[in-house]
Amino acid sequence: SSRCVFTIDKYVDPPNISIADNGQILVAVYDGSNVFRSWNIDNFSLLCETHISEISVHKDNSILITSAVSGQNVL
Repeated sequence: SSRCVFTIDKYVDPPNISIADNGQILVAVYDGSNVFRSWNIDNFSLLCETHISEISVHKDNSILITSAVSGQNVL
């Protein structure tokens, strides 16, 4: 069975979600505001919040995020 353990609902744009660092970190990238946030998966405390530079790699200003990784690189 599954259950909801954490809700990210205080931000305007929907996030792209990934799990990093061997399942220890929840990562969210918000395309509309170009913000990266990460949480400790054990207690969902915010670990990092940073604005991603306005200079994009892609013509359409999109941000790519992997669905799950064993290391720490998700972008």
